[in-house]
Amino acid sequence: MKIIVTGGAGFIGSSLSKYLAMKGHEVLALDSLTSYYSQSLKEQRIKSILQPANVSFQKIALEDEKSFEGVISNFSPETVIHLAAQPGVRIPVANSGIYVRDNLDAFSSVLISVIKNEVPNFLFASSSSVYGNNSKIPYSEEELGLSPVSFYGATKLCNEILCRSLIAGSKTRARAMRFFTVYGPWGRPDMAYFRLAGHKLGKTKFILNGDGSTLRDFTYIDDVTRMIDGMMNDLGHRPSGFFDITNIGGGQPRSMNELIDVIIGKKDSSKSLSNTATNPLDVNATIASTSYQEKLIATIPEIPLEEGISNFLNWAETPEVLVNLKMWIDSVNP
Repeated sequence: MKIIVTGGAGFIGSSLSKYLAMKGHEVLALDSLTSYYSQSLKEQRIKSILQPANVSFQKIALEDEKSFEGVISNFSPETVIHLAAQPGVRIPVANSGIYVRDNLDAFSSVLISVIKNEVPNFLFASSSSVYGNNSKIPYSEEELGLSPVSFYGATKLCNEILCRSLIAGSKTRARAMRFFTVYGPWGRPDMAYFRLAGHKLGKTKFILNGDGSTLRDFTYIDDVTRMIDGMMNDLGHRPSGFFDITNIGGGQPRSMNELIDVIIGKKDSSKSLSNTATNPLDVNATIASTSYQEKLIATIPEIPLEEGISNFLNWAETPEVLVNLKMWIDSVNP
């Protein structure tokens, strides 16, 4: 199968592109290489993950609909997996236009092009952030009246609404995937586990927002790539115009304090950690209902936090990563 993965130099996108290529698919990875965090990390993913797997890469601004349509025309994909977006919830209001460009304009460009060109399958990244703080726990795809607490979460909910409205009656079938706190090697340096590793390894200082009681449904990258593949294969059997939403999460939340203990160790977890107030843009908990995932692909995430963090730390301690760790963490640009 010919597959386009947008956000292909990103964390999930690079890992997914490699996974699909290793299964025999022809994969084209697209990315604009934005400066939200270090472009060198994205370039390293291209070098270390995409190139060895023979994944083609092209730099492109997805909000440019004509450029993306040109890629569609030249490559003729059977599936587009749209993972490109501006991540994170903490970008200041003054810079919110980045969310509009990357999460609304670019998404609309991709969605419209996919439908116009009758690409059979379209999957895209939504987020657990759409649930906000008022949803019933565990978070179910059937929840109504969603109220995100961040602009980021609101843009992801908009993506779902836009797709549902346009896909009906088209020759494309679509699926939104609500990711829950994906972590692992080659991850994003704005995330807590990455910054905690920098603290543990003596490269940076970690500042904890709040008292550490917030819960996150940590989902390891290998589980995520495996589940996206399953969701893609299932989608291929649905009729044209089909649309649904599924969680991609483990249903086994852990607190931030537990994450600190796992990474730094219980004896040392309180040493030299700084605290600041809880960020109002952070939700109190993300806990996925897994029933629909199991119905669709008969599996849920399997790798426990301790194993996943051990894998991540082994990666972070390799010389080629360790030398860049501080620069990558400090590069995050809100």
